[in-house]
Amino acid sequence: MDDTRNEICRKVLETSFEEVQEEVFFRADNSQNEPWYEEFRIYRKLGVCQPWPEPGLEVQKALNVRDYPTHPAERNGKTYLLTGEERADGTKTLREERKMARLEERQEAASQPFQKFSRQKGRER
Repeated sequence: MDDTRNEICRKVLETSFEEVQEEVFFRADNSQNEPWYEEFRIYRKLGVCQPWPEPGLEVQKALNVRDYPTHPAERNGKTYLLTGEERADGTKTLREERKMARLEERQEAASQPFQKFSRQKGRER
C-alpha cells in the first residue's frame, strides 16, 4: 500500500508543472515522507506558506493536484505561495498581504524564546 502511495507521489512530482492536473485520489498524506510536507500542511491550514527556495515547485505541484490553485508572491525579499491565480498586474490584495504578515509573525514568534509578560508593565511598585 505504501509503495503505491509513494509511486503516485513520485509520478506527480516528476511531471512538469504545466502538466499537473487535479487527481481526486491523491491524498495529502501521500507526501508525508517528503521534507516539504510541513509547508504543504501550513498552506492547507492558513492558505499561505513559504517553501522557497528549495522545495517550492514540489509543494506547488502537490497543492495543484489537490485542487488548491496557487501562485508565488514576493514580500520583503521572501517568496510565498498564495491562494488563487496570479493577477495580471502583479498586485496583491490586502487579504494576501495580511496572510503573509501573519505567517512572518508566527515564524518570528516560534524562533524566539518564551518571554514572560507582566500586566504591571511600566508600573512602579
